[in-house]
Amino acid sequence: LVGDLRDFAKPTREDGAIDIDLVESIESALQLVRSEIERAGVTIAWTPPKGLPEVFGHPTEIGQVVLNLVKNAAEAIGNGDGTVTVEASVVTDHVALRVSDDGPGIPEDVVPHIFDPFFTTKAAGEGTGLGLAVCRKIIAAQGGALEYEPTPGGGATFVLTLPTAAGPS
Repeated sequence: LVGDLRDFAKPTREDGAIDIDLVESIESALQLVRSEIERAGVTIAWTPPKGLPEVFGHPTEIGQVVLNLVKNAAEAIGNGDGTVTVEASVVTDHVALRVSDDGPGIPEDVVPHIFDPFFTTKAAGEGTGLGLAVCRKIIAAQGGALEYEPTPGGGATFVLTLPTAAGPS
């Protein structure tokens, strides 16, 4: 745990952007929240893919985004049985990270607002409504994107894409 915390806060080059092993970043973020999430009865499903290329970005910020997406997914499930699934794959010159949950899903009337600053569906005092807005801004600043993808049958899926360290081929 101490090692994961140290990795999470590891200093980077002056501009902060470096080549990142995304699998290591995901695993560090999951290590920080796994016990809390599993105590609530939620399972984290993550199988690290083999041969995932490095991405270029700010490791601390990417770790924060992964942490936020996983925590949001677990909170959407609530206390009880449920699964947060984390998957990573290569899509042309980008790496796609999908964080899905099998909770109740996001109501259609709420979807257009989920990335709006200060929008929250949580009770007063439980959330600021900044999480997804800040996450999207962080990823966009690194040449990536964060999008919501409707999940048939319930649940929610967020897809984070980041350019590979090698860039376009």
